[in-house]
Amino acid sequence: MTNAMPKPIAEPANFGDLLGPPPVISGEDPKEYAELLERILSDLKPRDIIETAFVRDVADHIWEVRRLRRLKAQLLHVAQPEGLDSVLRRLVVWTEADELAKKWGQRDAATIQRVDQLFAKSGLTMDAVMAETLSVKLDDVDRIERLIGTAEKRYASALHEIEHHREAFAEAVQASKVAEDAEFEDILPKGTGNGATP
Repeated sequence: MTNAMPKPIAEPANFGDLLGPPPVISGEDPKEYAELLERILSDLKPRDIIETAFVRDVADHIWEVRRLRRLKAQLLHVAQPEGLDSVLRRLVVWTEADELAKKWGQRDAATIQRVDQLFAKSGLTMDAVMAETLSVKLDDVDRIERLIGTAEKRYASALHEIEHHREAFAEAVQASKVAEDAEFEDILPKGTGNGATP
């Protein structure tokens, strides 16, 4: 019996078969996920398949957090015309505000210039648009933030499980060593232990 810790293992060839395919959706680069997983494997150096599975969990949760943050930013980006419409209704009649917001979202050059003039005259910036956009999408953003928080908790939990697994393994190794030493002492002839001469 030995008290040496097992060497870190590399990702097994059938890793995807064991734990399922990577959680990559349309628009995401599988190579980026593979690079993230490889870096986490390199940092955490899993020592067995159990730790490797937890490392995969860590990678998946980090990937999910990145995705949710990216999608939140995209949600606010595509909703900017709604925020702009809300701001413009304070500056022009609502029918013109609707039309300007629609054409601004289509990146019509003349409309962009008109909106810039209205903003300059009123002392407004794009911050006003983003504030209104956030207000319009606040419920959606709040739900996304809660999903991010949940994924971050799962990520922390997976790291904790790796630490717990390693502690349990170390305790098992120590217990085995104590038992092995006790057995060795039992089979030694009297007077031969602890450096004593027979």
